[in-house]
Amino acid sequence: MTTGQLARMIVLGVLWLGVFRFALVAELPAKEFRVSGTVLSSRDGAPVPYCRISAYPAAASDAGAARANNGGRQRFDRRPGMQGGGRLGGFAGVGGGNLPPEVTSDASGKFSLELPHGGTWRIAASARGFPSQDFEEHEGFYSAVVLSDTAPTYSLKFRLVPDSVLTGLIVDESGDPVASAQVTAELISLPAPGESAGGRPRRVGFSQTDDRGRYEIGGLAPGQYHLVVQAQPWYAVGGRGLQGFRQTGAAATASGPSPDPSLDVIYPVTWFPGVDDEAAAEIIRIAPGEERQADFHLTAIPSIHLRIPKTEVPASVGETRGRQQVPPVMITRLGNDFMVGMQRINPGSNLGSEWDFGGLAPGTYEVRIPGPDGRTGDVRQIEVRAGAQTVLTLNGAKAVAEVEVKLEGVPTSYTLLVEFVDTETGVRVSTAPNFRGRGGRALGDQGEEEPESASWTIMLAPHSYEVSISGNTGAYLTGLTGEGAKVTGRVVTISGAATLTLHLANKHVQVEGVVRGDGGPAVAAMVLLVPATLGLAGGFVEIKREETNTDGTFQLSDVPPGKYILVAIDHGWDVDWRDPATLGQYLVRGTPVDLRTVPKAHEELQAVAPN
Repeated sequence: MTTGQLARMIVLGVLWLGVFRFALVAELPAKEFRVSGTVLSSRDGAPVPYCRISAYPAAASDAGAARANNGGRQRFDRRPGMQGGGRLGGFAGVGGGNLPPEVTSDASGKFSLELPHGGTWRIAASARGFPSQDFEEHEGFYSAVVLSDTAPTYSLKFRLVPDSVLTGLIVDESGDPVASAQVTAELISLPAPGESAGGRPRRVGFSQTDDRGRYEIGGLAPGQYHLVVQAQPWYAVGGRGLQGFRQTGAAATASGPSPDPSLDVIYPVTWFPGVDDEAAAEIIRIAPGEERQADFHLTAIPSIHLRIPKTEVPASVGETRGRQQVPPVMITRLGNDFMVGMQRINPGSNLGSEWDFGGLAPGTYEVRIPGPDGRTGDVRQIEVRAGAQTVLTLNGAKAVAEVEVKLEGVPTSYTLLVEFVDTETGVRVSTAPNFRGRGGRALGDQGEEEPESASWTIMLAPHSYEVSISGNTGAYLTGLTGEGAKVTGRVVTISGAATLTLHLANKHVQVEGVVRGDGGPAVAAMVLLVPATLGLAGGFVEIKREETNTDGTFQLSDVPPGKYILVAIDHGWDVDWRDPATLGQYLVRGTPVDLRTVPKAHEELQAVAPN
């Protein structure tokens, strides 16, 4: 055999090996990624037929929980097709499409959903009679399904929680139905250990009574609620006041005819079971799939009027100067949900020697009277009580202190919000930096960006307040100091004009890990990261929560540096972790974690059985 023949044989052999290898690879089946299972009702375990199952890819930092949710107090909207928690984006499908993979369960509730690749997936389900939910969703957290080459499939039981419903009948003092009454359901979150107040009451349902006085609010998740009604007597005359979230004009003035006193009436803003004070409202606890009835009996009370002599108001108020109008006199009803009503009136809009703000219901009101230069010259608070005199003046109003708020530590953002929560009444006063840019940074004469101001003023009645911040700035509160005010931790006592400085930071640590259960990964376990300073005076760090994925993994982002205790409770979503005594029973079995000097920590935990 010549050298040339040998070379040709080697080349042919290599070619045949390549073809053979290609044939073998072509015959190997492509990896299939799939999530399958059965959709069941959590109420009775019955299959849920014709349920839509959708899948959304979740980034590693998003899988498993509602991120940056301030200790689990805020639930983000996670309906299919929407961005969950502000971070989960839409699905980028094969070929650039925007539709997520989805399938419909059969008559027995079974489904099989093929996915284009492995990774971390958020699985959502929706069906008639059930609100849209994520797999193992609890209080805004969920378990993501993790698929890999070694574990390309996952079988699950998706237990859907049925809609909860609030219904009721609203009647007047004669037993007749009250039509067109506005009924609002507010979700209440209780304070966590170390907090004097829970999260902001959040409106999650609304209804209006029909001509029979009946209402229904459906699609409610299990939880604790306040129910509030606002209505207007059909026969009432005079000012409609601040009810119904309307902006109205003033009532009849001193120069005009007085309304019939028997018809100058209102319904007070009423919380269930029939009180005009939110602090006395009953908490309605709704279980999964439960239908609760809450009836109201409204009784009209005399409308209360606030009268302000025109001599107490500068004549320039309400005038138009160039393109701007000097602000009018404004009266605002304060509540736990920012402002719940507003009236404004200009000098030329009515006659007589005084202004009459009518239709006031019991509550706390803030009165702002601009000064001659158009800026706020006088701000006072006045308490309106049922059964008291029907005509009020500002003589009995409380002076409101001007408090300067300063931020130090990190650049501020347009979305930063500072809240002052009255430690006795729970009433919230919210404020934010008043940047000149509004829609962007202000520009100097040369077109360069000017620094944003981190100092502004707010008017507060003398009292004690718990201070907190929120927003998507990534900043957190590390300290609070004050001049002219007493400061204890995050509680400040205002007695007069004061300056408060909020010390902020934006350095964060990430905590990730794996939770093991009996015989494998702990799925849907509740992970708690509890600051070691919890309960100590001056503590500013809050508890963070998380839920494990199907492979037992979890990740906590945006954690302030510090010392913590990490504990995982297997399916511990019914554990009352807000109770300090209950929480202490689990912390003794937790793992200490020091996050003061590391940017990232990895921990492996054994799930603790719930007590």
